[in-house]
Amino acid sequence: MSSSMEGFSSVYISHYNGGQQIAKHFLNMGFQKIGYIGPTKESTSALKYAGFQKYLSANQIDLIDVIECPAPKNMNASLVYQLVKQYAKQSH
Repeated sequence: MSSSMEGFSSVYISHYNGGQQIAKHFLNMGFQKIGYIGPTKESTSALKYAGFQKYLSANQIDLIDVIECPAPKNMNASLVYQLVKQYAKQSH
C-alpha cells in the first residue's frame, strides 16, 4: 500500500493480510489441497503463514502439509528448491 506523510512518500505492507490474500486467491482458483513452504514461527514471513492458515481454516480448508524452512536471507530461492526437491523424493 502507498501512503503519504508530510513531505514523504511511503510504502507499507502487512504480511498477515498478504497471507490472507494468497489463501483467498488459491480458493478463488478452485484449489482445495493446499500446502505451505516457509517459516511458521519466526520472522515477518511467519506472519504471512498465520494469515494464510487462518484464512484457510475460516473457510474449512486444512493445510495438507507444511514444509518449515527459514526465510531466505536474499532473493536466491535455492534453499527452498532443495527442500521441496528433498520433500518430493521422500514423499514419492
